[in-house]
Amino acid sequence: MNSNYIAWAWDMTSDANKHRFMESCKRHFGSAVADSVREIKVDNYPLIVLVQGKGRTCEVNGIMQGNVDLSEVMATLMRVHEQTEHEREQDIREERARQDRDQIIMEQEEAYKRSLDIDRQKRIDKEQDELRIENRNRQKRDAQQIKNEEIARLRSLVGPEPTAQPGVNLYVIRFRTPIGSNINRAFLASEPIQALVDFAGAQGYLSSQYQILKSFPKTNISALVMSQSLEGSVINKREAVTLEEIEGQNEEEEEYDDEE
Repeated sequence: MNSNYIAWAWDMTSDANKHRFMESCKRHFGSAVADSVREIKVDNYPLIVLVQGKGRTCEVNGIMQGNVDLSEVMATLMRVHEQTEHEREQDIREERARQDRDQIIMEQEEAYKRSLDIDRQKRIDKEQDELRIENRNRQKRDAQQIKNEEIARLRSLVGPEPTAQPGVNLYVIRFRTPIGSNINRAFLASEPIQALVDFAGAQGYLSSQYQILKSFPKTNISALVMSQSLEGSVINKREAVTLEEIEGQNEEEEEYDDEE
């Protein structure tokens, strides 16, 4: 009994003590238990009230009166103990099952949250990529528009090609383009080097993207003084020049295309 039960003794011979016990019994065990104890006659004392704690509440498993023999007392104590142990084990199993369910629910919620975070990050990355591509495309369109406007402006500046006439000193320049084609154009000897640059730009080879190179002696015509006349420059009357893309221009365009 001492290894499985905790015993509290209460003196019921005093009316005051009996009243306190009944109030305590009513408060902790309920009115029904208090009424059952109150109805037991004094001749049937002493009493053993078997109480089992369950969480924050207490349950009365039995009330043994003083007129029962020792074997019945022991049998009742063993029965209540076995019942209590069974209920405790059941409570433990239920608690473990509840914890397992809670763990599964928590893991599912965490997995769902991670999935939402991944989807949200993918959506953000996609939106950022689309925005970046759109900005690049807009920049490319703007740059193309500026280029087209500049080509149109240069075409309006380039006058008609001069023709061979007596007393007219002409320079005939052959432009080799990056795509392998040739463009021949005659210029007045008195025209400035800027006229060559403007003509090349009018064909789509702007000075901001292409330079005009003379092979012998090797000369970057685009770096000469633009106001200098052709006849006063190192350019021959019949000259072949190369239109070469400035380094870095093609890489920028490829970068635009890769991001698209």
